[in-house]
Amino acid sequence: ENQVCADCQNMIPRWASMVVGLSGVEGKLHEPLGCFVCHDCVSFHRQLGTHVVYVRSVDHDAFQQRDIDALESGGNNKVNVMLEANLHRDDTAVKPGTHASHRIRAQFIRQKYDVRKWSLDGMMIRGSQQQQQQLQSFPVDDLLGLQSPIIQESAVNG
Repeated sequence: ENQVCADCQNMIPRWASMVVGLSGVEGKLHEPLGCFVCHDCVSFHRQLGTHVVYVRSVDHDAFQQRDIDALESGGNNKVNVMLEANLHRDDTAVKPGTHASHRIRAQFIRQKYDVRKWSLDGMMIRGSQQQQQQLQSFPVDDLLGLQSPIIQESAVNG
């Protein structure tokens, strides 16, 4: 399961991505869950920020115990089951293939990990109801969320 990228199915992913801020149905926060991603997708994971995911190189970084725990309790299959549970219901969703453009990768990864557009019920977006509605309303072609009211507000308020 972890021999291909969790996002695009590229072979031999060399990056571990730890997903943070997942909450279960009971409302309690899960510890981070880890999955493996390729060099083509990792840059988009990094752009999301460490409050969403943080990444480690399998080849060059030292893993702390919390990273090992995240990978042992997660894995590509578990993370995908949680964050892509409703992907098949979205006629507009495009899961990247191995030769996907940067645009397709960026859009998919942002919607999957940050917006959590296709997640299981109860594992919704972090933040208030108003923030959730604002995030859902920003334009689909705004790949990095720069037009998002939340991001604009935080940039102004620094």
